[in-house]
Amino acid sequence: MLRHPKAGTDHPRNFKEFLGWFRDDADCLKFLEQVRWPDGFQCPLCGFSKGWRQSRGRWTCQRCRRETTAMAGTIFDGSRVGLHSWFLAAWMVASSKVGHSSLNLQAQLGIGSYETAWSMVHKLRRAMVNPDRDLLAIVPRAPEPPWPVEDRWEVEVDECLVGGKEKGVSGRETRTKSLVVVAIEVRGPADQISGFREMGRIRLARIPAADEAKLVDFIEDVVAPGAIVNTDGWSGYRNLATASLFGYRHIVDDFSAKAREDPDEPKMPNVHRVIGNLKRVLVGTHWGGVRPKQLDYYLDEFTFRWNRHGAKSRGLLFFRLIELAAQTPAVTREQIVVSMRPRDAVQVSNLLYDSDLRHWLLGGWGVDALLGKPSRIHGDLDLLVPKSELVDVERLLRSRAWVSLAQWEARRRKPTRDHATGELVRPAARLTAPTHIVSLVDKLGRRVDLHPLDIRSRVAVETLVDGQRYEYPEPWLEGLGQILGQTVNCLTAEAQLARHSGYGARRIADEQRRDIALLCRQFLLDPPPGYRALSKGGHRRPAEEDGGADDDE
Repeated sequence: MLRHPKAGTDHPRNFKEFLGWFRDDADCLKFLEQVRWPDGFQCPLCGFSKGWRQSRGRWTCQRCRRETTAMAGTIFDGSRVGLHSWFLAAWMVASSKVGHSSLNLQAQLGIGSYETAWSMVHKLRRAMVNPDRDLLAIVPRAPEPPWPVEDRWEVEVDECLVGGKEKGVSGRETRTKSLVVVAIEVRGPADQISGFREMGRIRLARIPAADEAKLVDFIEDVVAPGAIVNTDGWSGYRNLATASLFGYRHIVDDFSAKAREDPDEPKMPNVHRVIGNLKRVLVGTHWGGVRPKQLDYYLDEFTFRWNRHGAKSRGLLFFRLIELAAQTPAVTREQIVVSMRPRDAVQVSNLLYDSDLRHWLLGGWGVDALLGKPSRIHGDLDLLVPKSELVDVERLLRSRAWVSLAQWEARRRKPTRDHATGELVRPAARLTAPTHIVSLVDKLGRRVDLHPLDIRSRVAVETLVDGQRYEYPEPWLEGLGQILGQTVNCLTAEAQLARHSGYGARRIADEQRRDIALLCRQFLLDPPPGYRALSKGGHRRPAEEDGGADDDE
């Protein structure tokens, strides 16, 4: 990402300049090429940096001969809406201080259907998180000089409930609301009148419970080690200084004692100001129509806007959003409605790990773990599980409200009235092909596919229904990867390539080609049959005489 973009040179300063810069789709595509490929063309499929331009903004890669555009593999990929409309939507969403609802965007841009406007806004929300963002209260590193003590950031943390009014509950009890934890940077003395300190960046996340494990995990994910963390006296924060290995200095703000001494003194006003603004946006802009399964992306949008509220040019927010959109993998509307986020994959892996149940990530999530970064959006999580532990894994997930795919589909089928009897009946389930996979789905539609693995003395075997076998030598099960900075078990790169073999050339999806190309480039491996075009002129394994073929990293 461009570190210090200049207003008027790298991006328009205001909406009048925006209209002059972007008059049609061709102008928008040219700008997107400059943002995505600042050093020149790079093939999204194989990563090669040489190609030639064709008509209608298309490029042809010199290595794999694939035709592509700057939109390929981004949130703009496959959209029937013109790029100019996308840029207008990005300007409206980024420049507004309170955001835009899908209905308002549809009316402003003249989009034909509400579903299209809803998909556009949600795709833009998915692009509002910078994967390389710094932790809160981070301390400058050499050669930058250290900050004076009075200029160093502290962090306030508190949690709140988001949702409508509930009857029959008290205190922190809830049946329908979502629990959101908030962290904000603060520094300097408090204002004598308002009690506010200077406020910096924020982080928000939805958590299932306000217990010690979930709260400490959140703080470790967003706050730099060694920072000062201010919280209230809730028991979930009580052991923060000892439960975390990050060396936090924990300061407890005792509300009850302060209330007795001075009832008018504000209690942690900075983080409560963020919570108040969040609730006003959810109620005022979106009229309380935010569903729990999409709340995470509304929190991302609020964070994006808050952390840039001091920008002198609204065009800077538009530029940052286009930069992030050019890096965000393509996603369909079906994946927006139901998708597995990185933190969801980590939670499932941690759940099995804490129960001493062996498992290995494979497929798209296995590739992402090996690369250490997301490559695309995933609708499900594929896990290899020993046959002897399959029943235990299924029992554990069912205890956490996961159900079989057949049960989940049955709940989704709307009952119809039988004309003969007048009773409501559910349509019969559709016939599906037999499979060796055990599929479980949670209440939000996130799916986990369990692949039984027969572990023998020196090899593990996965046998499909049609008799096809995948054999994994013991070293292939020793792969380690990272998702959100957390280590997970996965197949090695060699095993992933073997898992993708056996397909005819025409049956290989573009997303699989891209996964294999990324693995071959990073681990210097030859692609399996059907992917040979990816190896031309680039990432073959070094020759034996070079001494690099069998070297360990």
